[in-house]
Amino acid sequence: AVQIEVGCPQHLVHHQGVCVCGFGKEPKYASGTSRSDESNLLPAECVPCGAGHYKSERGNDPCNECQAGSVQPDTGSAKCVACLRGEYQRFNGMAQCGLCDPQTTSSPPFTSCSECDRGTCRYSSEEASTYTCKPCHPLATCPLNSTTVPTIVLNDGAWRLTNRSTALQRCRASGGYSPCIGGDESGVGGEGYCRGGYTGFRCEVCTDGDQFFDA
Repeated sequence: AVQIEVGCPQHLVHHQGVCVCGFGKEPKYASGTSRSDESNLLPAECVPCGAGHYKSERGNDPCNECQAGSVQPDTGSAKCVACLRGEYQRFNGMAQCGLCDPQTTSSPPFTSCSECDRGTCRYSSEEASTYTCKPCHPLATCPLNSTTVPTIVLNDGAWRLTNRSTALQRCRASGGYSPCIGGDESGVGGEGYCRGGYTGFRCEVCTDGDQFFDA
């Protein structure tokens, strides 16, 4: 048997035996056409998806809204573009991402600026904002991922009693050698910030009873 493929009008494409609109386009029917008749008729034209919308498959379905956290500034698009870190979009069907306020940033799904930016820390339980995200302590590092007091990373040579303490202290050192290694694990009574063989306040107690601290 000879298979004959029927040609489609210029504004349509042939897909699975049917003439339909292509990627990034939705059908528009003749004026007065009822919704019940649309499935039996060819679209009068195919119009590009509007900004903030997309259509990733060929067919006569309408375009879809970009989901919150993604946008599409152009028309006639087959996909949306996710906002980047430092940007956000809380609504569906939008063309542009918004910029986070200073000292705040975003992460997937990029629907809000709910984290403090690198180098800042949220010292209270309030939401991240320009006012609550403060510069990191000079004896610590504040990475991304919404740094709070418990997740501050102490620099080498720094110590604190617990991971809830904001009273960071510089340890005494001798010849550039400090008993404190810093880090993000406080342990019990701050011993997690100490090198092996040291414990106590600012790591100034030797764990070996036959030794004493001298710096």
